[in-house]
Amino acid sequence: MPEALVPALAAIIAETTAACEWLSADVDGHEPISFVPNPGNIGDAAINVACHAFLEARFDRIELRAMAESPPTECVFVGGGGNLVEPLYSNVRDWLGQLDLRHRLFMFPATIRGFSAELKRFAGRSRILCRDPITFAYVTTQIPREHTLLSHDAAFLLGPRLRHDLASRIDKATAAKCRSFRNDSERVHAELGGLDIMAHYQGAWTDMAFAYQAVIAAARFLAGFDEVETDRLHCAIVAAMLGRRTVLRANSYFKNAAVFAHSLARLPNTAFLEAVPSGAGAHVPALEDGVRTSDGNDTI
Repeated sequence: MPEALVPALAAIIAETTAACEWLSADVDGHEPISFVPNPGNIGDAAINVACHAFLEARFDRIELRAMAESPPTECVFVGGGGNLVEPLYSNVRDWLGQLDLRHRLFMFPATIRGFSAELKRFAGRSRILCRDPITFAYVTTQIPREHTLLSHDAAFLLGPRLRHDLASRIDKATAAKCRSFRNDSERVHAELGGLDIMAHYQGAWTDMAFAYQAVIAAARFLAGFDEVETDRLHCAIVAAMLGRRTVLRANSYFKNAAVFAHSLARLPNTAFLEAVPSGAGAHVPALEDGVRTSDGNDTI
């Protein structure tokens, strides 16, 4: 494991924590709040566990509600992620449409594209964290600049907990390589295979203990490999935090490339692969084969 990983990860965690503190800064810690997890796969579970842990340390009373339920408090925090992307996903959009203007909206780090009307509806009553510069540039055209901030994905906050709970596995030597590619609308190359570990379970993630069990199970699986190659953003984030050599491939829109450039590229054990043009073949080089790396060199 590169020695530079721990301080690089610590810096990202510190910046993410500071952004979450900004998100909640004007809400009194004694005021009851609602937390609405972002439903989805195990990557979303990692986000929600991290967000809920931050809120637990900050607020005396948290009402946990699924998106199918109405939040009972004025201040509503929602887990971040990639579910507010038009036209791929509409569940967060639909949930926002059910809120009324008595609510104040606080969104943990997200990738956002489109859904302008929903964003503008809460423009004066929201704070939004963006997990990549492309999202940040867009959101600042929809709501006042002082109501949004650039951050990193909230799942980075789980780094210390995962590294502690899997300490006995992290330092075990292995030569195995994991290939984990999605099989949905964000997939670029249908020929890529492997076990899509993050899609092994889908849920609303309103039970934080169960959500963490799902995350630690996926992390334990990834820790068994020396190298992880994936187009799942959170598969890459978890693998990289565990010290595994990590190759993140592009997905169908800007999310993976933007989050990699903004966050994952700062970790010394990561690399990024652009989408292969149609007809160029399906070969995926290993790190030694000359992958573009986080520092701009040809190999790691």
